[in-house]
Amino acid sequence: MKNVGSLVFSFFVGGAVVAGVKYLSSNTDNPGLAAILGGLPTGLIVMYLVTRQDSVTYSHNYFFNTLILAAAIMAFYLMAIYTQLNKNLALSLSIGIWVALVTVNYMISKKKKTA
Repeated sequence: MKNVGSLVFSFFVGGAVVAGVKYLSSNTDNPGLAAILGGLPTGLIVMYLVTRQDSVTYSHNYFFNTLILAAAIMAFYLMAIYTQLNKNLALSLSIGIWVALVTVNYMISKKKKTA
């Protein structure tokens, strides 16, 4: 297995981001700082590890997956503001929306690739 070092590095960076978001959201007066850290463009940073040829396909897919993530976040925000749904239910529904849209996007991109 090649590039084990980059996998280990990626694992620690991802864990540091998640731990940092948890810390900032729980221990600061401004949870917005946690959103800034959580919104780090890790997908862009990862492109340092992707070959030039693969980076074009990766960035194309990353763009559409970012739009899907934005839609899921908007769905959660709207449910939190305009409904009386429990936070965890609204979050679960938003994740379900994300899963459904990512699946559709994957199927469309797979179909385009074979066409």
